[in-house]
Amino acid sequence: MNPTRTDYVGQIGPWLARYDTLTATHAHRLSEFEGDETREGYGDTRFSNSLEAEGFLAQLATHLRTLVGEPPPGTAHTLSFAGVNRHDGEGEFYFVANGTDLRDAARTLLTLPGFHYWISEQATYLPDDERDDSAPVDVLYLPDKSHPGVTGFPHDDLRSEEAAPVFAPGNVPALPLSILG
Repeated sequence: MNPTRTDYVGQIGPWLARYDTLTATHAHRLSEFEGDETREGYGDTRFSNSLEAEGFLAQLATHLRTLVGEPPPGTAHTLSFAGVNRHDGEGEFYFVANGTDLRDAARTLLTLPGFHYWISEQATYLPDDERDDSAPVDVLYLPDKSHPGVTGFPHDDLRSEEAAPVFAPGNVPALPLSILG
């Protein structure tokens, strides 16, 4: 939906490959001691491996924070909405935001730029002669399909917007709570 979305798979994939190489290297170093963990050098090798692994983990945590920011407060909730194309049989859209409960996550969602982008997209689906910029966008909140947690269906995870340093609730005007029904 959002054209500026980060390619997390492309960003995290190389780190997983580095991890695999690191664990294989550690296993290889320790393989000479297999069956004789009391031999001189075993403890030093394990200690060196653990220091190297700790350094890798610190670098990974820094990289992930750069990608998604600090974890936002609360827990993940999935919120479902039906857009204007529901009249043509299109399914619902799922968004993930954090909050202390579903209502709190919904309030947060209403302030996020990615959700505003989706809302603005909904207006473009109407023919020009049917558009009324003063009318509310034809979007329905689906509370029966919204829930705590994240499930496997396609969703737009906006938690990184919550955590991003540029995000501040005042930067984007909140949509009216009436959109939540």
